[in-house]
Amino acid sequence: MSAEQSFAYVAENDAGKIVRGQIDAASETLAARMLRTSKLAPIDISPAGTDSASLLSFLHKERRLPVSVFARITRKLSDLLGSSIPLRDALRLCAAQEKHKTAQRFLERVTKRVSAGAVLSKAFRDDDLETPRLVNALTLSAERTGKFAENFERLADTLEAGEKFRREMIAQMVYPVALAILITLTLVFLSFFVLPQFETIFSTAGAEAPASTKFVLAAGAAVRAHWQLAPLLFLALLIGGRLAVQYAGDDIDRALTATPTIGSLLKKMEIGRFCRSLGALVVNGAPLAEALPVAAEAVSSPSLRRACKAAEKDVRSGKYLSPALREARAAPEEVTSLIEIGERTGRLGAMALKAADHCEADVSDALKRFAALASPVMTALMGLLVAGVIASVMIGVLSLNDAIY
Repeated sequence: MSAEQSFAYVAENDAGKIVRGQIDAASETLAARMLRTSKLAPIDISPAGTDSASLLSFLHKERRLPVSVFARITRKLSDLLGSSIPLRDALRLCAAQEKHKTAQRFLERVTKRVSAGAVLSKAFRDDDLETPRLVNALTLSAERTGKFAENFERLADTLEAGEKFRREMIAQMVYPVALAILITLTLVFLSFFVLPQFETIFSTAGAEAPASTKFVLAAGAAVRAHWQLAPLLFLALLIGGRLAVQYAGDDIDRALTATPTIGSLLKKMEIGRFCRSLGALVVNGAPLAEALPVAAEAVSSPSLRRACKAAEKDVRSGKYLSPALREARAAPEEVTSLIEIGERTGRLGAMALKAADHCEADVSDALKRFAALASPVMTALMGLLVAGVIASVMIGVLSLNDAIY
């Protein structure tokens, strides 16, 4: 048996807090399992004495597969199992057809465990790569009911719907971001290739430039002199942002959710994830008491996750879900109303999925309106900046002509 050694870890607890400490284990894999048993989600684990866990934990190695990869895997498993192929053979075929190398090795390890007699949910949990809790929960539900093909099909639908929503959000933001980059590149081009020509003209003529022209020429000279600092500034902002999220995540979350428009949008996005996970679990036959904690883990906002967990405790004490959500102020009224209808009609899973659709549609519409407004505003801003630079230079040229003639 391997001798135990100390590992320094950085992990996240149920409340979303970052926890640091040391743990003794025979290997890094066993240390991660021990942390998960203690209800801690590992972020970084390294041998004690190294400074990677304490100083650069934000650069930790990725320990989970992308959701899109899990969606593809579960879709393939659903198709293969629906064709009456045994689970072990279906896993082997998925591994052989998988092009994502990390996913292929993951499937090969899972196949070996299943071939050795382990159930699929345990084979997922025992792997070094962390499997999303929704995948684990629906896999366990499939093992209880024996309906692997149906459960994996619904799981694939749920994961694909989440990925589709994420891609739509990114697509809405591409054009405004591209315009911002174009504005920056335009100003850099003017600073490096246009303004130096006019600096030469004014220095050669020995004339005094107007104040606006001086300001524009000085700004261009500053850009040329300090452009090397731009990558360092970007890196500092990136590191500062990650550290701010780690050490002041709750404060940032409260400030964002309290913002009138942005806060409402963020709440709908987070509650949409909660409802989609909850609906998928309930539709697949998971008891509400088991579905709620898994659905709460889909919420990334610490304050909203705590509200969902408070509603979960109320449900365990005998309350219905809809009044529990109202009391915890965890969801908008339209979502709570749909949940209430689902409870009254016995279609909680279907209504939770409908609530998720409504939330995602509202967020998508809001982003479309933002993109539609931001595009002309940023285009006008670019025109004003370029026109301002050119106008300031032309004012200087005209003043130079007045001085000469």
